[in-house]
Amino acid sequence: ELLPVDQRPRSLTPGHTLHHLLAQTSGIPNYHDDEDPTWASFLSCWDRVPSYHVRRPADMLPLFAELPAVFPPGERYQYSDANFILVGLILEAVTGRAFSAVIAEEVFEPAGMADTAFEALDEDPPRLATGYLTSEGPYDSWRSNIFGVTAIGMPDGGMITTPVDLARLVDALVGERLLSPGLTSAAMSPQGPPSDAIEQYGYGCMLAVTDGEVGVIGHGGSDPGVSALVSHYPAAATTTVVLCNQDRGAGAAALEIARAFGLSDPRG
Repeated sequence: ELLPVDQRPRSLTPGHTLHHLLAQTSGIPNYHDDEDPTWASFLSCWDRVPSYHVRRPADMLPLFAELPAVFPPGERYQYSDANFILVGLILEAVTGRAFSAVIAEEVFEPAGMADTAFEALDEDPPRLATGYLTSEGPYDSWRSNIFGVTAIGMPDGGMITTPVDLARLVDALVGERLLSPGLTSAAMSPQGPPSDAIEQYGYGCMLAVTDGEVGVIGHGGSDPGVSALVSHYPAAATTTVVLCNQDRGAGAAALEIARAFGLSDPRG
């Protein structure tokens, strides 16, 4: 009931809570096919809603508003970008402010993230690296991602940032400067049904779990022309951040860094 009626997708039910959205257990469908190993499904979104028109979270709703649920809320963990779109819309409904303004005040400022913002790409943000879609052809023939991402970052990704600022974000989260102790612990603990899978999910945090112990806290992400992986190793009090202006590469680089520093990472 936190969302206005016209912002409630068909798959949202009275049984859904913020817990389901933040824990990625909602069963709300993604707006693209996660099983597609290419960018075809994701890029086809912009045939339905031109990417240059997507400037606020509500602009993403037509991509999944009429899709049926994948499973009942709480049944299992399955990542869906649409969950975070709805969280962004809830923030706007509750605060009466733009999602980007809420995040800037409640996250970026207390975390000291001075080089991070949600900026429109057509305003030519300074120091923004051009993203490239990799291919089998020579690198100088790779296409940029100018038509592959939204005009401005959305709640499910796309903010402009730096590795240093992302490390500051981790420090602020772990140091309980963003959330209460209880919510901090919940964010960094598995929130789905009991599982022996290595990949599990907290509240907004991707976790690597072995024998019930959380060994890595962070998140990865990719868009056409962009890949990223943030990893915090609690036992070693160490954080690694890899950002790449290609749509692959961050994960492999992050694991190589972990090996070089002798960090135990069950993901590889």
